[in-house]
Amino acid sequence: MTKLKDRLQALRMSQTDFAKLVKGKVSNINRACKEGVRTGRMAARYAAVLGCSPADLIEFTNNRQRSN
Repeated sequence: MTKLKDRLQALRMSQTDFAKLVKGKVSNINRACKEGVRTGRMAARYAAVLGCSPADLIEFTNNRQRSN
């Protein structure tokens, strides 16, 4: 479970309601809930609405595969 999804569940907020608050698309919120917030810009935008720090939302994972 991602940090964004945890935060939304703690606030009992749906992805649709959150999308309306950040003036974004539900599909983008859904992807962020599944894969995590990866950019500082989006983390800052979401954190401003949720009242937390961007660092509380951003996922620091490396899912890229190397090709040899």
